[in-house]
Amino acid sequence: MILDGNDPRAGLLPPFDLVIVGSGVAGQTMIRQLASSDLRIGVLESGAELPTAPTDDLKTVETPRYGIKGNSRDRFLGGSANTWGGGCVRLDPIDFEHRPWVANSGWPITATELEPFYQAAFDDLGIAHDQRALSPSTGLGSVDDKLSSRFLLHTKRMVGFDSGLYQTIEQSERIEVLLNSNVVAIELNDDETAVDGLRVQTLAGATFTVTASHYVLACGGIENSRLLLMSPTSDGKGVGNSTDNVGRYFMEHPKNVVGSIRPTDRRPDLDRLVPGLADTSRRGGLGLSETRQREHQVLNSHVRFVVEWRWTNNPGVKALVALLGDGSPTVIDDLGDDGDPATDT
Repeated sequence: MILDGNDPRAGLLPPFDLVIVGSGVAGQTMIRQLASSDLRIGVLESGAELPTAPTDDLKTVETPRYGIKGNSRDRFLGGSANTWGGGCVRLDPIDFEHRPWVANSGWPITATELEPFYQAAFDDLGIAHDQRALSPSTGLGSVDDKLSSRFLLHTKRMVGFDSGLYQTIEQSERIEVLLNSNVVAIELNDDETAVDGLRVQTLAGATFTVTASHYVLACGGIENSRLLLMSPTSDGKGVGNSTDNVGRYFMEHPKNVVGSIRPTDRRPDLDRLVPGLADTSRRGGLGLSETRQREHQVLNSHVRFVVEWRWTNNPGVKALVALLGDGSPTVIDDLGDDGDPATDT
């Protein structure tokens, strides 16, 4: 069932087995995986089914050293899945290792330990190609010990909130989605060893507490950290922050145009130059090998090739897209201006 947090019934719901905060990619994945179970599941979504200006104001952040686009953190049903392009890149083994030239690097898990979870994620997202299983002869292939091929894999699922899942929730007596329900605090028990409940408040002023046996924060790296830090604890550090690490080590994937290649052949083999041009389930690129990363002491990154058509960045084409779409200037202004020419093709 889908219910507005301002509905008086929202504050009278019995305890859940599981409460998920956020209905984005992570939240939807959990709901989808558990929909056929016997668990009573509650989902708390800050926004409504569609964007609203008052709720949009809640996603404002100040980032003095790194700008974050406002439209990359949607606050309505589906969360950031509403603007996600569906691209997925696997982490490499070196990403988990301690690297002397990267401060505080090293994870407590390895790439190998994540392998079964990657396979499950591929199945859930409908990703047909495992980038590590691609033949070296595919596209650019193996170059030498200096460079390695990288592939951006694309989900076959629709972005936004899964329409099939929406129908399942509407018909379910065990899954409750509460809209316009902002979690404002995680309430702990007296000795702060467990969560007693989640304090919820709507912009209209309604307040209530949601309780469950288990809780999952699935509202993104920024909002998860903010919620943990703003929840009161006796030491004043916030929930789960005894080591003062919550909110640190923010990870993003900054991108920009770094150059262009103009083939001398008037009919270049684009499928080889740009793996995935014909197969939209993946896109190819090149990155430094682990050997070269260690040698030059640089971060892991890659160059992705996209085709710049004659009409790329053409104002007339942008106007046509706006006419055929919803006319949103934010979406249209982003075409070709965010460092990702792929949005123009």
